[in-house]
Amino acid sequence: MEQYAKILTIAMPIFLLTVLGEKLYGWLRFRHHFKNMDMISSLSSGFTNSLKDALGLGISIITYAWMVEHWAMFEIKSTFWVWLIAFIALDFAGYLGHLLNHKINVLWNRHLIHHSSEEFNLACALRQSISGIVNLFTIFLIPAAIVGVPAVVIAVLAPIHLFAQFWYHTVYIGRMGFWEKFLVTPSHHRVHHAINPIYLDKNHGQILIIWDKLFGTFQEELPEVPPCTASPARSVPGIPSKSTGGICGYCCRMLGVPITGMIRPGFGSCRQVGDPPMWWRGTLSERSRMSTTLKNMPLLLRPGSLPGPGRNLPLPSF
Repeated sequence: MEQYAKILTIAMPIFLLTVLGEKLYGWLRFRHHFKNMDMISSLSSGFTNSLKDALGLGISIITYAWMVEHWAMFEIKSTFWVWLIAFIALDFAGYLGHLLNHKINVLWNRHLIHHSSEEFNLACALRQSISGIVNLFTIFLIPAAIVGVPAVVIAVLAPIHLFAQFWYHTVYIGRMGFWEKFLVTPSHHRVHHAINPIYLDKNHGQILIIWDKLFGTFQEELPEVPPCTASPARSVPGIPSKSTGGICGYCCRMLGVPITGMIRPGFGSCRQVGDPPMWWRGTLSERSRMSTTLKNMPLLLRPGSLPGPGRNLPLPSF
C-alpha cells in the first residue's frame, strides 16, 4: 500500500494536467464543450477512490502474498522475465474481472459508475466507484503465484498497470494502425463505452487487446457506425438496458419515443420485463432485443446528430 501511495502522488497531478489539457485542446481546435460538472464529478470520484485505496480501506478474500507463500512451486528472482510474467498475469486477470463486471449484475452495480459519465474523455477514466471494498479478483493471479512471482513485483506493477489505462479514454486520437493488433487503443475503448447495439459488452481488455480477440469479445470501431456515448436514462422497451446500453431521454425525444419503460429494482442497471435473472446480465443477444422504435437509430449514430454539448462528439479528422 505504501508503494501505491507513492506512485499515486506522482500520477494524480499528471492526470489533472492532462484532463485540463484535453479540455483546452478540444475547445481551441474543435470548439467542443465539455460539461464542467460532469468533469468535476469524474475527478471527485477518482479522488475518493484513490484515497480509499491509498489508506488500505478494503478487504481481500485471499491475498496475493498468501498465495505465493503457500502455492508457489518455483522461486524466481526479479529479472526481466519475472516482470513480463507479472504483467501478462495482471492483464489477463484484469480482462477476466472486467468481463465479469459486465456479466453479473451485483458486480455491474459497482462498475457502472465508470460508465455513467455523459462524456468520453480523460476525466471519465478517473470515474471509479468507491464501493469496491471487497477485492474478489486476486484469485485470477494464481498462475503468477504458482510460478513464484514475488508479491513486491505485483505491488509495484499493479498501480502502474492501472494508471496505464488512463490515456485511451479520448475522442481525439484516431485509429493507430499496427498497434491496434495487440494493444488497447482509444478506438477500441470508444467501442467499449458505446451504446450502439453492435458495440455492447465488447473490448474488455485493459492493456492488451489480444484477450478479446482470443475469447470472442473483440469488436473494431466501424467507420459507418460511429460510437455513441450519450448519457443513459430510463429503460425503453426494445432498447438494451445497461448504464451505457440504455438510451438518454434526450435521444428518446429526438426519436419521438416516450420514456415509458417498465423499471423494477435490481442489482445495477434499469431492467425490463423479460430480462434475464437479476444476478446475470444476460448474453449479448438477450440484451440486444430491438423493436421498431429503433428503425431510426442510424439518425442517432451520425456524428454531430445530437446537438448538445458533449453528446456524440464527431471524431476529429487526422
